[in-house]
Amino acid sequence: MTILECQAVDLVISDHELPEMSGTHFLKLVRARWPHAARILLTGTADPAAAIPASGDGEVFRFIRKPWDNALLRVTVHLAFQTLDLQKENRRLEAALLRKDALPREPPASHIPRQGDAMPKPSDELPSSPPPVVRPGGLGSFKPEEVGPIDIQSRNGVVDVRVKDEAEAVTVARRYLGYFQGDVAAFTQADQVLLRDALPERRRRAYKIRPILEVIADTGSVLELRRDFGRSVVTALARLEGRAVGVLASDPMHLGGAIDSDAADKGARFLQLCDAFGLPVISLCDTPGFMVGPAAEKTALVRHVSRLFVAAASLSVPFFTVVLRKGYGLGAQAMAGGHFHAPFFTVSWPTGEFGGMNLEGAVRIGMKKELAAIEDETEREQMFQQMVGLAYERGKATNMASLLEVDAVIDPAETRAWLVRGLLSPRAPRERRRRFVDTW
Repeated sequence: MTILECQAVDLVISDHELPEMSGTHFLKLVRARWPHAARILLTGTADPAAAIPASGDGEVFRFIRKPWDNALLRVTVHLAFQTLDLQKENRRLEAALLRKDALPREPPASHIPRQGDAMPKPSDELPSSPPPVVRPGGLGSFKPEEVGPIDIQSRNGVVDVRVKDEAEAVTVARRYLGYFQGDVAAFTQADQVLLRDALPERRRRAYKIRPILEVIADTGSVLELRRDFGRSVVTALARLEGRAVGVLASDPMHLGGAIDSDAADKGARFLQLCDAFGLPVISLCDTPGFMVGPAAEKTALVRHVSRLFVAAASLSVPFFTVVLRKGYGLGAQAMAGGHFHAPFFTVSWPTGEFGGMNLEGAVRIGMKKELAAIEDETEREQMFQQMVGLAYERGKATNMASLLEVDAVIDPAETRAWLVRGLLSPRAPRERRRRFVDTW
């Protein structure tokens, strides 16, 4: 038995949840699961005298201090039933990434985990408490797949990236951490002319935002986070000419891009993440505003959407806003970091339209008496459409730019060039005030 003092290891195992299983038997299960792990760090006690002998080839270590300094991944094994059936217990494996500052900037080859060694197989459930813990609490008896199934954990935002197997998990983990390790020299880009035809001609027709993001960013550089949670807002890490950035984008395919409580929490936490690691933020705005209605208010909408403004107000990283189409109400202000003058620049595509709220709703409220005075339904509808058209003309991007509400109306094909110039522009330094990222 060797005592580990900050040495590089292939696999980190925690046995603190195995009070009834001997260390030797547990290690045999670990060896069967990861036969190629040559150097295993076995935690669970700081007492070297409690060390168990190694089984098979390789070395087993107990830690004294700093057990995670040089391990790329930590694997926590939950064996709630102390069963000998390893295949059944593999469903309870969980993987957690280390902090950025715990990793070397250029990990040597010996630190790279082999496929199948340091990442668990995909599980059908990811519960905070397994069924044996739920049952004594008087909450009923459940199958393991009924407690925290992965579909639920993806939709409620617990899972950042859902993968299909261990190999993809390792690849995504390394890629995720790569955004916090600096710029890359090599990159390619898509034909930016494609952006000119990205939006439908009909202004009320929804479209897919992700293909637009893929065109703007470096080819293959987009990593979306929490895709199934808060779906009206897309949060992703990407690169522009090799520089890591965070992207906040409206998704008109869900709720028309309206921001509900989940989307607000998702966006606010993403802004904290970008600020904590010094990543500039790019916002692609197309929202009718915050979600409205009794159902939305039952979710404490005001409390949740306020997080977007609070998070944006304390940002120390550059913020850039591109309005693709709708820029309505407080929702658009939140997507712009608080207001349209808050970002380093706010530009709009020619399709941009602005207003205090949805144009149709604004006309129905503001012209309620005038419309009610028209008895003929056809004439009333014609009057309504005429007022909507007038409101649309007044709120067009070109009019907004003429009043200096936005900095410019740009050719969609120049979006990437604008963003790159913004990233390269000198800015007055701002004090970095946040290193904390909410857990939710």
